[in-house]
Amino acid sequence: DSGMFNQQLWMGGGVKAPSGKFAADSSEIVSSANDQPGTGSLDFLFSTTYALQVRSWGLSCNMNYKVNQAADNFRFGNHFSASAFAFRLFNLSEVSVSPNIGLLYENLALNKYNNEIVEQTGGNVLLGALGIETRFHKIGVGCNVQLPLAQNLSDSQTNTISRGMIHLSYMF
Repeated sequence: DSGMFNQQLWMGGGVKAPSGKFAADSSEIVSSANDQPGTGSLDFLFSTTYALQVRSWGLSCNMNYKVNQAADNFRFGNHFSASAFAFRLFNLSEVSVSPNIGLLYENLALNKYNNEIVEQTGGNVLLGALGIETRFHKIGVGCNVQLPLAQNLSDSQTNTISRGMIHLSYMF
C-alpha cells in the first residue's frame, strides 16, 4: 500500500536581491548593522528538505545555508539553520490536522567590516518547538512556538527569549 510509506527529498537554491538601504557606521558598527532596513547585498541561498512518513507518523528535516555578500564594506556572517520535526497526521473528512514537535538549530558566522572580524557577533541557538499544521484541499495553515534550549549569541550580548512562526500556503 503506497499510503503506508512515503518519502520526499527537495533541494533548491536561490538568490536574495539587495533590499533596503544599507550604510555602515564605523563608530557603532554592530548596532548600526543590525538596525538597517535591509542588507544591501546580493546573497545566495541553498535549501534541502527530507520528509519521511510511515502511515500517519512522520519526520521532516530541513537544512538551509545563506551565503552573504558584502555591502558598504560590511558583510553579515553566513547563516546555517537546520530543523527536525516529528508529526502525527489526522485526516478528518476534507481537513488534515498535524500536530508536531521538533528542534531547530541556527549558527551565525561572525560579521566582517573592512575584511576584519566584528567582535560580539555570530553565535548559535538551539530551540524546541511545538506546533500544528492544517490543510484543506490546496490551502495550508500552520503555526508553532519556539523556546530556546541553549544559546550563545553575540558573546551572550543577545538572548532569544521565545519566538513563533505562522504560515499560509497554497499548493498548485
